[in-house]
Amino acid sequence: MATFTIKQGDTLPTLVATLKNPLGVPVNLTNSTVTFRMADINGTVKISSAVTEVDFSNGRVSYIWSESDTAEAGNFRAEFEVVNEQGKKETYPNTQPITISIVRDTV
Repeated sequence: MATFTIKQGDTLPTLVATLKNPLGVPVNLTNSTVTFRMADINGTVKISSAVTEVDFSNGRVSYIWSESDTAEAGNFRAEFEVVNEQGKKETYPNTQPITISIVRDTV
């Protein structure tokens, strides 16, 4: 996923992603819990919250921002953590985190 950019204090656009296995196939999320996690460049977790919308069978998730989520400008790393019904955890994307850029509000 390319860098996701949002302005400081904004709550749109919604972050939308399709979670895929290493072969590029969307993951079936039925009976799973999905958490959006975002940390600063030092690894300090800023957000750890349930996704707001899920299309379970097609691996599609979205996260709707709150103003507090985007209050701090800067670059962050994010991922989606999935825990299946057996309690097994997998993180998406599998290879590298999503880059989140929160652009400083200049006005």
